[in-house]
Amino acid sequence: MRALIHFMYRGGWSFQILAADCETLLIGYRRVRNKQILLRVVGKLGGSVELVEAQMAGSNRGSVWVDVSPSNFEILARRPVSVRGPMQPLIT
Repeated sequence: MRALIHFMYRGGWSFQILAADCETLLIGYRRVRNKQILLRVVGKLGGSVELVEAQMAGSNRGSVWVDVSPSNFEILARRPVSVRGPMQPLIT
């Protein structure tokens, strides 16, 4: 499945995953403990870690296209998404 990982720094690193149409939310915002974990998530999903590092250095936000396998998507989707409460760590 083609998807877009959008990430940003808002007092901590977080990301969300959108469908290829860039309108359908697949995974709501998830917080990670540090930028190395975010880079690891992007790498495991098949994204360009080098592109993400360059975007992080420039503006602390960005996006990268990935092809998410069904098994990887299931792992991400298992975590509950809280829209009102604090974001939960995805990977520690």
